[in-house]
Amino acid sequence: MTRSLVRLGLLALLLGTPLAALAQTADDARAQAQALLDEGVGLLGKKNFDGALACFQRAYAIFPSPNVLVNIASSLKELGRTAEAANAYQKYLDDPGAKAARRVEIGKILAELDKTLGTLVISVEPAGALVQVEGWEPGWLVPAAEAAWLPAAQAMRWRVLPGPFSVRARKDGFTPGEERGAVDAQGRATAAIVLIAEVAPEPVEAAAELAPETASVVAPAERTDDARAPRPPARSLRLGAIVDVAIDGRGEGAAVSPGLSLRLADRFELVGKALVSASKGGYLGASVYLTRSRVRPSIGIGIPIFYSGGARVGIRGAAGVTFELADRLSVVAEVGAEKFFNPEMDRVAFVVVPVLGIHARL
Repeated sequence: MTRSLVRLGLLALLLGTPLAALAQTADDARAQAQALLDEGVGLLGKKNFDGALACFQRAYAIFPSPNVLVNIASSLKELGRTAEAANAYQKYLDDPGAKAARRVEIGKILAELDKTLGTLVISVEPAGALVQVEGWEPGWLVPAAEAAWLPAAQAMRWRVLPGPFSVRARKDGFTPGEERGAVDAQGRATAAIVLIAEVAPEPVEAAAELAPETASVVAPAERTDDARAPRPPARSLRLGAIVDVAIDGRGEGAAVSPGLSLRLADRFELVGKALVSASKGGYLGASVYLTRSRVRPSIGIGIPIFYSGGARVGIRGAAGVTFELADRLSVVAEVGAEKFFNPEMDRVAFVVVPVLGIHARL
Protein backbone atom coordinates (compact mmCIF):
# COMPACT_ATOMS: atom_id res chain seq x y z
CA MET A 1 0.00 0.00 0.00
CA THR A 2 2.86 2.40 0.89
CA ARG A 3 4.59 1.75 -2.46
CA SER A 4 1.36 2.43 -4.33
CA LEU A 5 0.89 5.76 -2.56
CA VAL A 6 4.50 6.74 -3.36
CA ARG A 7 3.98 5.88 -7.03
CA LEU A 8 0.75 7.87 -7.14
CA GLY A 9 2.50 10.82 -5.50
CA LEU A 10 5.25 10.73 -8.11
CA LEU A 11 2.60 10.57 -10.83
CA ALA A 12 0.93 13.67 -9.38
CA LEU A 13 4.23 15.56 -9.58
CA LEU A 14 4.77 14.47 -13.18
CA LEU A 15 1.26 15.52 -14.19
CA GLY A 16 1.66 18.91 -12.56
CA THR A 17 4.95 19.62 -14.38
CA PRO A 18 3.46 20.58 -17.80
CA LEU A 19 1.18 23.24 -16.28
CA ALA A 20 3.99 24.74 -14.22
CA ALA A 21 6.28 24.72 -17.27
CA LEU A 22 3.67 26.54 -19.38
CA ALA A 23 3.24 29.24 -16.74
CA GLN A 24 7.02 29.63 -16.35
CA THR A 25 7.49 29.88 -20.12
CA ALA A 26 4.88 32.66 -20.38
CA ASP A 27 6.49 34.59 -17.50
CA ASP A 28 9.96 34.21 -19.07
CA ALA A 29 8.68 35.45 -22.43
CA ARG A 30 7.05 38.49 -20.82
CA ALA A 31 10.25 39.30 -18.91
CA GLN A 32 12.41 38.99 -22.06
CA ALA A 33 10.04 41.19 -24.04
CA GLN A 34 9.96 43.81 -21.27
CA ALA A 35 13.78 43.94 -21.17
CA LEU A 36 13.92 44.47 -24.95
CA LEU A 37 11.16 47.10 -24.72
CA ASP A 38 13.08 49.01 -22.05
CA GLU A 39 16.26 48.82 -24.15
CA GLY A 40 14.39 50.10 -27.20
CA VAL A 41 12.89 53.04 -25.30
CA GLY A 42 16.38 53.99 -24.18
CA LEU A 43 17.62 53.91 -27.77
CA LEU A 44 14.64 56.05 -28.85
CA GLY A 45 15.73 58.67 -26.35
CA LYS A 46 19.20 58.65 -28.00
CA LYS A 47 17.63 59.03 -31.49
CA ASN A 48 18.92 55.58 -32.46
CA PHE A 49 15.74 54.67 -34.30
CA ASP A 50 17.18 51.67 -36.17
CA GLY A 51 18.41 50.09 -32.96
CA ALA A 52 15.15 50.87 -31.16
CA LEU A 53 13.09 49.31 -33.99
CA ALA A 54 15.17 46.12 -33.87
CA CYS A 55 14.56 45.81 -30.11
CA PHE A 56 10.82 46.39 -30.47
CA GLN A 57 10.49 43.87 -33.32
CA ARG A 58 12.27 41.20 -31.26
CA ALA A 59 10.09 42.01 -28.25
CA TYR A 60 6.91 41.64 -30.34
CA ALA A 61 8.13 38.32 -31.76
CA ILE A 62 8.56 37.01 -28.19
CA PHE A 63 5.43 38.55 -26.64
CA PRO A 64 2.98 40.15 -29.14
CA SER A 65 1.56 42.90 -26.95
CA PRO A 66 -0.33 45.77 -28.68
CA ASN A 67 1.68 48.25 -26.57
CA VAL A 68 4.84 47.17 -28.43
CA LEU A 69 3.13 47.95 -31.78
CA VAL A 70 2.90 51.65 -30.87
CA ASN A 71 6.67 51.78 -30.27
CA ILE A 72 7.30 49.92 -33.55
CA ALA A 73 5.08 52.37 -35.45
CA SER A 74 6.75 55.40 -33.84
CA SER A 75 10.22 54.13 -34.80
CA LEU A 76 9.13 53.47 -38.40
CA LYS A 77 7.60 56.96 -38.62
CA GLU A 78 10.86 58.54 -37.39
CA LEU A 79 12.77 56.53 -40.03
CA GLY A 80 10.52 57.87 -42.79
CA ARG A 81 8.95 54.47 -43.48
CA THR A 82 5.49 55.99 -43.47
CA ALA A 83 3.54 53.14 -45.12
CA GLU A 84 4.90 50.55 -42.68
CA ALA A 85 4.27 52.95 -39.78
CA ALA A 86 0.65 53.44 -40.88
CA ASN A 87 0.07 49.69 -41.12
CA ALA A 88 1.56 49.15 -37.66
CA TYR A 89 -0.70 51.87 -36.22
CA GLN A 90 -3.71 50.24 -37.92
CA LYS A 91 -2.74 46.84 -36.51
CA TYR A 92 -2.72 48.44 -33.05
CA LEU A 93 -6.23 49.85 -33.59
CA ASP A 94 -7.45 46.43 -34.79
CA ASP A 95 -6.05 44.67 -31.71
CA PRO A 96 -8.80 44.06 -29.08
CA GLY A 97 -6.18 44.63 -26.36
CA ALA A 98 -5.47 48.22 -27.48
CA LYS A 99 -6.09 50.89 -24.85
CA ALA A 100 -9.24 52.92 -25.50
CA ALA A 101 -7.54 56.09 -24.22
CA ARG A 102 -4.92 55.94 -27.00
CA ARG A 103 -7.23 55.18 -29.94
CA VAL A 104 -8.11 58.85 -30.59
CA GLU A 105 -4.43 59.88 -30.52
CA ILE A 106 -3.40 57.05 -32.86
CA GLY A 107 -6.32 57.82 -35.18
CA LYS A 108 -5.09 61.41 -35.63
CA ILE A 109 -1.55 60.25 -36.43
CA LEU A 110 -2.90 57.74 -38.93
CA ALA A 111 -5.07 60.38 -40.65
CA GLU A 112 -1.99 62.60 -41.12
CA LEU A 113 0.04 59.74 -42.62
CA ASP A 114 -2.81 58.83 -44.98
CA LYS A 115 -2.42 62.21 -46.77
CA THR A 116 0.70 60.88 -48.53
CA LEU A 117 -0.26 57.21 -48.89
CA GLY A 118 -2.48 55.09 -51.08
CA THR A 119 -4.69 52.17 -50.02
CA LEU A 120 -4.42 48.69 -51.51
CA VAL A 121 -7.39 46.37 -51.02
CA ILE A 122 -6.53 42.68 -51.51
CA SER A 123 -8.99 39.86 -52.08
CA VAL A 124 -8.07 36.25 -52.84
CA GLU A 125 -10.17 33.19 -53.63
CA PRO A 126 -10.37 30.53 -52.34
CA ALA A 127 -10.10 31.18 -48.59
CA GLY A 128 -6.96 30.10 -46.75
CA ALA A 129 -4.48 31.47 -49.31
CA LEU A 130 -1.25 33.34 -48.50
CA VAL A 131 -0.28 36.70 -50.05
CA GLN A 132 2.97 38.61 -50.56
CA VAL A 133 3.32 42.27 -51.56
CA GLU A 134 6.52 42.84 -53.56
CA GLY A 135 8.96 45.17 -51.83
CA TRP A 136 6.85 45.44 -48.69
CA GLU A 137 7.59 43.92 -45.30
CA PRO A 138 5.28 44.15 -42.23
CA GLY A 139 7.10 46.54 -39.93
CA TRP A 140 6.27 44.54 -36.79
CA LEU A 141 8.13 41.44 -38.05
CA VAL A 142 11.84 40.80 -37.62
CA PRO A 143 13.37 41.36 -41.11
CA ALA A 144 13.79 38.13 -43.12
CA ALA A 145 15.60 37.19 -46.34
CA GLU A 146 12.41 37.62 -48.39
CA ALA A 147 9.12 39.45 -48.05
CA ALA A 148 6.74 37.70 -45.68
CA TRP A 149 3.82 35.56 -46.84
CA LEU A 150 0.78 36.48 -44.77
CA PRO A 151 -2.67 34.86 -44.52
CA ALA A 152 -4.95 36.67 -46.96
CA ALA A 153 -7.44 37.28 -44.13
CA GLN A 154 -4.77 39.40 -42.38
CA ALA A 155 -3.78 41.36 -45.52
CA MET A 156 -7.11 42.65 -46.84
CA ARG A 157 -6.32 46.40 -46.60
CA TRP A 158 -2.85 47.96 -46.60
CA ARG A 159 -1.38 51.42 -46.87
CA VAL A 160 1.26 51.63 -49.62
CA LEU A 161 3.48 54.33 -51.12
CA PRO A 162 2.15 55.86 -54.34
CA GLY A 163 3.34 54.02 -57.44
CA PRO A 164 3.28 50.51 -58.92
CA PHE A 165 2.52 47.44 -56.86
CA SER A 166 2.66 43.66 -57.32
CA VAL A 167 0.71 41.16 -55.20
CA ARG A 168 1.28 37.41 -55.33
CA ALA A 169 -0.94 34.68 -53.87
CA ARG A 170 -0.49 30.94 -53.32
CA LYS A 171 -2.19 27.94 -51.79
CA ASP A 172 -1.40 24.23 -51.82
CA GLY A 173 -3.24 22.48 -54.63
CA PHE A 174 -3.70 25.70 -56.66
CA THR A 175 -1.68 27.46 -59.36
CA PRO A 176 -0.03 30.63 -57.92
CA GLY A 177 -1.52 33.97 -59.04
CA GLU A 178 -0.33 37.57 -59.33
CA GLU A 179 -1.91 41.02 -59.77
CA ARG A 180 -0.10 44.22 -60.79
CA GLY A 181 -1.21 47.83 -60.85
CA ALA A 182 -0.54 51.31 -59.49
CA VAL A 183 -1.98 53.54 -56.78
CA ASP A 184 -1.91 57.33 -56.24
CA ALA A 185 -1.57 59.29 -53.02
CA GLN A 186 -4.90 59.20 -51.16
CA GLY A 187 -6.07 56.83 -53.90
CA ARG A 188 -7.43 53.31 -53.70
CA ALA A 189 -6.48 50.27 -55.79
CA THR A 190 -7.76 46.71 -55.76
CA ALA A 191 -5.84 43.46 -56.26
CA ALA A 192 -8.36 40.66 -56.83
CA ILE A 193 -6.80 37.23 -57.38
CA VAL A 194 -8.66 34.01 -58.10
CA LEU A 195 -6.48 30.91 -57.83
CA ILE A 196 -7.18 27.99 -60.16
CA ALA A 197 -7.08 24.45 -58.79
CA GLU A 198 -4.32 22.28 -60.23
CA VAL A 199 -5.47 19.37 -62.40
CA ALA A 200 -5.22 16.10 -60.49
CA PRO A 201 -3.52 13.14 -62.28
CA GLU A 202 -5.79 10.45 -63.64
CA PRO A 203 -6.35 7.57 -61.21
CA VAL A 204 -4.67 4.25 -61.97
CA GLU A 205 -8.07 2.54 -62.48
CA ALA A 206 -8.90 4.88 -65.40
CA ALA A 207 -5.64 3.99 -67.16
CA ALA A 208 -6.42 0.31 -66.75
CA GLU A 209 -9.83 0.77 -68.40
CA LEU A 210 -8.18 2.36 -71.46
CA ALA A 211 -5.92 -0.66 -71.93
CA PRO A 212 -7.79 -3.68 -70.54
CA GLU A 213 -5.57 -6.12 -72.39
CA THR A 214 -2.58 -5.09 -70.24
CA ALA A 215 -4.34 -4.80 -66.93
CA SER A 216 -4.18 -7.68 -64.50
CA VAL A 217 -7.56 -8.89 -63.27
CA VAL A 218 -7.83 -9.49 -59.54
CA ALA A 219 -10.94 -10.84 -57.88
CA PRO A 220 -12.42 -8.32 -55.41
CA ALA A 221 -11.97 -10.75 -52.51
CA GLU A 222 -8.25 -11.11 -53.28
CA ARG A 223 -7.34 -7.40 -53.56
CA THR A 224 -4.71 -6.35 -51.05
CA ASP A 225 -4.14 -2.66 -51.89
CA ASP A 226 -4.42 -0.27 -48.97
CA ALA A 227 -7.17 1.81 -50.62
CA ARG A 228 -9.64 -1.10 -50.31
CA ALA A 229 -8.27 -2.81 -47.20
CA PRO A 230 -10.57 -2.32 -44.18
CA ARG A 231 -9.22 0.23 -41.72
CA PRO A 232 -8.83 -0.82 -38.11
CA PRO A 233 -11.53 0.66 -35.87
CA ALA A 234 -10.62 3.70 -33.80
CA ARG A 235 -9.58 2.86 -30.24
CA SER A 236 -12.53 3.51 -27.95
CA LEU A 237 -10.97 2.43 -24.63
CA ARG A 238 -8.43 4.83 -23.11
CA LEU A 239 -6.79 4.26 -19.74
CA GLY A 240 -5.69 7.32 -17.83
CA ALA A 241 -4.19 8.57 -14.58
CA ILE A 242 -5.80 11.30 -12.49
CA VAL A 243 -4.89 13.46 -9.52
CA ASP A 244 -7.76 15.45 -7.93
CA VAL A 245 -7.97 17.69 -4.87
CA ALA A 246 -11.37 17.53 -3.12
CA ILE A 247 -12.09 20.55 -0.88
CA ASP A 248 -14.44 20.24 2.10
CA GLY A 249 -17.25 22.73 1.55
CA ARG A 250 -17.28 23.63 5.25
CA GLY A 251 -13.62 24.60 5.16
CA GLU A 252 -12.44 21.66 7.28
CA GLY A 253 -9.71 20.49 4.97
CA ALA A 254 -9.05 18.77 1.66
CA ALA A 255 -8.35 15.29 0.33
CA VAL A 256 -5.84 14.38 -2.38
CA SER A 257 -7.34 11.77 -4.73
CA PRO A 258 -4.94 9.93 -7.06
CA GLY A 259 -6.46 7.23 -9.22
CA LEU A 260 -7.23 5.78 -12.65
CA SER A 261 -9.83 6.46 -15.32
CA LEU A 262 -11.18 4.38 -18.20
CA ARG A 263 -12.86 6.18 -21.08
CA LEU A 264 -15.28 3.71 -22.66
CA ALA A 265 -16.40 6.03 -25.44
CA ASP A 266 -15.88 9.62 -26.47
CA ARG A 267 -18.45 10.85 -23.92
CA PHE A 268 -18.41 8.24 -21.10
CA GLU A 269 -15.72 7.63 -18.49
CA LEU A 270 -15.34 5.44 -15.38
CA VAL A 271 -13.23 6.67 -12.44
CA GLY A 272 -11.66 4.93 -9.47
CA LYS A 273 -9.48 6.79 -6.98
CA ALA A 274 -8.18 6.84 -3.44
CA LEU A 275 -9.15 9.54 -0.92
CA VAL A 276 -6.14 10.56 1.16
CA SER A 277 -6.84 12.89 4.08
CA ALA A 278 -7.17 12.60 7.86
CA SER A 279 -9.46 9.67 7.05
CA LYS A 280 -8.66 7.22 4.28
CA GLY A 281 -11.13 6.07 1.67
CA GLY A 282 -11.96 5.59 -1.96
CA TYR A 283 -14.31 6.65 -4.71
CA LEU A 284 -15.96 4.84 -7.64
CA GLY A 285 -17.92 6.83 -10.18
CA ALA A 286 -18.78 7.65 -13.77
CA SER A 287 -18.96 10.86 -15.81
CA VAL A 288 -20.84 11.75 -18.98
CA TYR A 289 -19.48 14.54 -21.23
CA LEU A 290 -22.17 16.71 -22.82
CA THR A 291 -20.08 17.90 -25.82
CA ARG A 292 -17.03 16.82 -27.81
CA SER A 293 -15.31 20.22 -27.90
CA ARG A 294 -12.10 21.19 -26.06
CA VAL A 295 -14.23 22.68 -23.28
CA ARG A 296 -16.50 19.83 -22.15
CA PRO A 297 -19.31 20.28 -19.61
CA SER A 298 -20.00 17.06 -17.71
CA ILE A 299 -22.24 15.46 -15.10
CA GLY A 300 -21.23 12.60 -12.83
CA ILE A 301 -22.38 10.24 -10.13
CA GLY A 302 -20.46 8.01 -7.76
CA ILE A 303 -20.00 6.36 -4.38
CA PRO A 304 -17.53 7.90 -1.87
CA ILE A 305 -16.38 5.66 1.01
CA PHE A 306 -14.42 6.81 4.10
CA TYR A 307 -12.99 4.51 6.77
CA SER A 308 -13.28 6.06 10.22
CA GLY A 309 -14.59 3.79 12.93
CA GLY A 310 -15.93 1.63 10.13
CA ALA A 311 -16.92 2.24 6.53
CA ARG A 312 -18.86 5.47 5.89
CA VAL A 313 -20.73 5.12 2.59
CA GLY A 314 -22.39 7.90 0.60
CA ILE A 315 -23.58 8.94 -2.83
CA ARG A 316 -22.29 11.88 -4.88
CA GLY A 317 -23.77 13.89 -7.76
CA ALA A 318 -21.65 16.47 -9.55
CA ALA A 319 -21.47 18.90 -12.45
CA GLY A 320 -18.28 20.31 -13.89
CA VAL A 321 -16.23 21.25 -16.92
CA THR A 322 -13.14 19.67 -18.48
CA PHE A 323 -10.65 21.72 -20.52
CA GLU A 324 -8.60 19.65 -22.98
CA LEU A 325 -5.06 21.10 -22.94
CA ALA A 326 -3.96 18.43 -25.43
CA ASP A 327 -5.08 15.05 -26.75
CA ARG A 328 -3.73 13.30 -23.65
CA LEU A 329 -3.93 16.02 -20.97
CA SER A 330 -6.86 17.91 -19.45
CA VAL A 331 -7.77 20.06 -16.42
CA VAL A 332 -11.00 19.40 -14.51
CA ALA A 333 -13.12 21.66 -12.27
CA GLU A 334 -16.19 20.17 -10.60
CA VAL A 335 -18.71 20.90 -7.85
CA GLY A 336 -20.43 17.95 -6.20
CA ALA A 337 -22.90 17.26 -3.41
CA GLU A 338 -22.33 14.23 -1.16
CA LYS A 339 -24.89 12.52 1.09
CA PHE A 340 -23.61 9.96 3.62
CA PHE A 341 -25.97 7.29 4.92
CA ASN A 342 -24.06 6.47 8.13
CA PRO A 343 -21.89 9.48 9.08
CA GLU A 344 -19.95 9.69 12.32
CA MET A 345 -21.75 11.33 15.21
CA ASP A 346 -19.79 14.56 14.93
CA ARG A 347 -20.13 14.78 11.15
CA VAL A 348 -22.93 16.14 8.99
CA ALA A 349 -24.61 13.81 6.53
CA PHE A 350 -24.67 16.28 3.60
CA VAL A 351 -21.73 18.35 2.28
CA VAL A 352 -20.78 20.26 -0.88
CA VAL A 353 -17.32 19.29 -2.20
CA PRO A 354 -15.57 21.24 -5.02
CA VAL A 355 -12.88 19.29 -6.92
CA LEU A 356 -9.91 20.48 -8.99
CA GLY A 357 -7.79 17.99 -10.88
CA ILE A 358 -5.55 17.08 -13.78
CA HIS A 359 -6.13 14.01 -15.94
CA ALA A 360 -3.71 12.29 -18.30
CA ARG A 361 -4.59 9.49 -20.75
CA LEU A 362 -2.53 6.85 -22.53
